[in-house]
Amino acid sequence: MCEGWDGTVDFTFDGRAFRLQNYYVADWANNFMILIDAGSVDIWRKHAVALLESKAVSGMGVKAPEAEDESLVLHVWDPTGAMLIFVR
Repeated sequence: MCEGWDGTVDFTFDGRAFRLQNYYVADWANNFMILIDAGSVDIWRKHAVALLESKAVSGMGVKAPEAEDESLVLHVWDPTGAMLIFVR
């Protein structure tokens, strides 16, 4: 995680990256999902749990990975309620 510019933060891990910005619209956040094709759901889970336990990002959440058909799915939500879905 590194601070970007003008209220943004960049997350890079396991060869994947995404940017979040400090711009909140409740209707958007409550209905927003990002699907990330993850090389390893377990690595992302460990990273998310470490952030959660460190309290570096307040208001986030992590759900235990679930098997869906032939995939493994991890749900992480950010402080605004946006859902990040990591799939392997």
